[in-house]
Amino acid sequence: MKRFVSVWAVSAIVALFSGVAQAGIPDGLYSLRNNPNGVQNPPPYGLRLDGLDGNSSNVYTFDFDYVDSSSRQSQMYLSLDRTAGTIHIWGSVFGGLNDVGNNGVYDTTGSGSVGWWDIDFSYTTNVATTAQGNATVTAMDPLNQGTITPEFSSGVFSGASIGFADFAMGGSSFDFGIMPGSSSITGLGWLVTDIIPNHLAGSDWLFVAVVVPVPGAALLGVVGLGLFGVVRRRLS
Repeated sequence: MKRFVSVWAVSAIVALFSGVAQAGIPDGLYSLRNNPNGVQNPPPYGLRLDGLDGNSSNVYTFDFDYVDSSSRQSQMYLSLDRTAGTIHIWGSVFGGLNDVGNNGVYDTTGSGSVGWWDIDFSYTTNVATTAQGNATVTAMDPLNQGTITPEFSSGVFSGASIGFADFAMGGSSFDFGIMPGSSSITGLGWLVTDIIPNHLAGSDWLFVAVVVPVPGAALLGVVGLGLFGVVRRRLS
């Protein structure tokens, strides 16, 4: 089983910045947080993937700001490189089955499971820049995909990775930037999983983002070492 091990100090050396100045939001590394506008909030979340257990009525949400009793905290990142035409979203996050009928708490007794998950998703096709300087994925494509992997084996989950991909409803599949009426950098986009191949209306990214500055010297070190993403270690 794989698990992400990362600290905020590491985040300062793990992004590759574009050398081309961009209008609007810059290319580079972002730290991701919950968006308070999620429909199923509470608990707050930055990702929703309904039906992960095969039941399309079950709501699964993932808390990008969670801190557990051992002080482990969710660590989610986005790397934007419009020169290469890529958006990479990855990290570790706490979440699972949302007991919608019980004041929005996680359901630890139902058919689903709750715990830590690893996420790795990449948009590699149709990445473009809007007139406002935001990043957008103009159309869905099978190459825009990733995995979510439980760090546990319980309930209906065996610890195996679950694939998910982008989805568009008549327009872009993902938008990232400062949206009309907001001063925050926001990421939002529809998704579909391998478990239920048709799109469920609540399955989407919905997060806010903060730029993680990378000093020039640290950036050169990253390039020289060829590092990208968070550090992983294998657990016994």
